[in-house]
Amino acid sequence: MRILAVSMSVSLVGLAASPAFAQTTMDYPTGSIVTYQHETGAQDNPTAEFQVVASHLVRLEGSVSMRLYYSDWYLAEGSFVRVTSIFDGDEQELDAEELADWHGTSAYFNGDSVLFELVAGPHTTGSFVKIRQVGITMADAITGSPGQCGICGSDDRTQSNLDFSGRLMPVGCTASIYTTNSCALTAGHCVDGAGSLVLQFRVPNSLANCATVNPPATHQYSILQRTFLNGGVGADWCVMTVAASQGLKPYQRYGTLRRIGTTGVASATAIYGFGVDDTCFRSQTQQYSPGNFAGQTPTYWTYTNDIRGGNSGSGLLSKDLIYGICTHCTVGSCSNIATKTVVAAFANARTVLCPPCVADLDANGSIGQGDLGLLLSGFGKCYTDVGFIHATDLDGNGCCDQGDLGIMLGVFGQNCP
Repeated sequence: MRILAVSMSVSLVGLAASPAFAQTTMDYPTGSIVTYQHETGAQDNPTAEFQVVASHLVRLEGSVSMRLYYSDWYLAEGSFVRVTSIFDGDEQELDAEELADWHGTSAYFNGDSVLFELVAGPHTTGSFVKIRQVGITMADAITGSPGQCGICGSDDRTQSNLDFSGRLMPVGCTASIYTTNSCALTAGHCVDGAGSLVLQFRVPNSLANCATVNPPATHQYSILQRTFLNGGVGADWCVMTVAASQGLKPYQRYGTLRRIGTTGVASATAIYGFGVDDTCFRSQTQQYSPGNFAGQTPTYWTYTNDIRGGNSGSGLLSKDLIYGICTHCTVGSCSNIATKTVVAAFANARTVLCPPCVADLDANGSIGQGDLGLLLSGFGKCYTDVGFIHATDLDGNGCCDQGDLGIMLGVFGQNCP
């Protein structure tokens, strides 16, 4: 983890100012990348059927997880690559467009072996792929004990499984879906200098040696674009666009998100993140952490929720709305830190990279009867009500009410940007 020595004057809500302490980012990079050389050579398929024209078993003994990195490729029309886990049979197929969205990589697969196949479309020539690297994951040293930076008193995190929050790999961070077109938020230091990133949902328990386990490839999504600032406490944020996996983006598949809060916060806070834990099966799986706001400056919040490495990028929620992005803990003090979502540069980046289309509740690219029906089905409900549909809170006040209906009717019949 990177250590930032920062002097700061912290203005607390209702409390005296906090002394200056060293700040520690809360990422936890996972695995490593090793060199691996294999080339298929140019392959033709003169037949009228799809044909496996090249195959290769990639095996790296001792690894519990694998991801392929390609240095060059050409896939003729209809051709695709297929990667299959020998351990559990999970597979991913990517055509030329999808492979570009994945920046020349595969999803993560469990086990120490995968079968790579090049499948050529009918009557095609010249398809080839060059494998140059493999990402591997071994057993890891895990921390998450009381008394460590980020743990406020006893560690009261409990496992959860909400589909707006995903694990960002291999940087070991958390990201949150906040729009119906599946844009995501995380911390800037998580992506600064990082290569191709994968956002994983429905993450299984980790192994007895604390090594991470991957969900099926269907629940893994490539990060397409990112805009970020890695400027330290109060200036640490990232906006990302997310590619589809097997034709669906996260919101389309799971139907859930968390909006950005626009009105006054409540005192209670919640975090759903993928922090490490000394209990191995829970480490780097999603855990819920309750807490409260402790203070604020113009650019960041302090709060008492327990966090550890892997929680960087988690949404700091109040009223089930995102008011901050978790970035740092404070060495020697329970003063955990989240960049405010209202920071001007952060808000502007969201508008530029991911133009809002908040009323597109069915994520079909236009505002119509389906969206109005969804909003009316949740009308009158708030975040505390059972069955509340978070996407219907268009104005970010924690409820689906007249303000949201007004927004919907104001854009009814329009297409999204």
